Amino acid sequence: MACAEAIFLLGCERNSDVIVGSAYGALIKQYDEEPRTVAVLKHTADQILKTNSFYVQKLFAANLGSETVPVTATGGNFGPVYWSATKTADKTLLKLVNYNGQTGPANAVKVQVKNSKATSATITVLSAPNGSSVNNLPGGGGETSSIGTMSLKAENGVFSVVFSKSYEIAILSI
Repeated sequence: MACAEAIFLLGCERNSDVIVGSAYGALIKQYDEEPRTVAVLKHTADQILKTNSFYVQKLFAANLGSETVPVTATGGNFGPVYWSATKTADKTLLKLVNYNGQTGPANAVKVQVKNSKATSATITVLSAPNGSSVNNLPGGGGETSSIGTMSLKAENGVFSVVFSKSYEIAILSI
């Protein structure tokens, strides 16, 4: 579900000239009230659960651009990898969502930023063990999702984004 929400947000970002905001239907829910439904935060009397949806919202909010940047795709169209690109005064942000796509180095997404001389970038990845993973309260197994950040080096001006999971969200900051 979190990857589908991320794809929706990519659409909002790509069309930000006509979409000025979005609203989330279920922001906070009591944990025992409809436990299998989506919410950003769920709670009990003494615990708060941050769902995968929470981490999608957090990741996108922390990586806002001020201007949408066109993307030219070669060798493929939307699906199973979806994308959006924005920029700020000092960096370009490319958001990628792998929705049940291929993984591993042989299926890497190659990224080249036009007119950029950057040789390194930062990639932040939100992942979970599998496509049906959910975060739980500590007594129910705890959180399964994780956010990792690492440096990425370009080879001849091209960055290779390798997805390790079939359902994964990556943000490349160049």
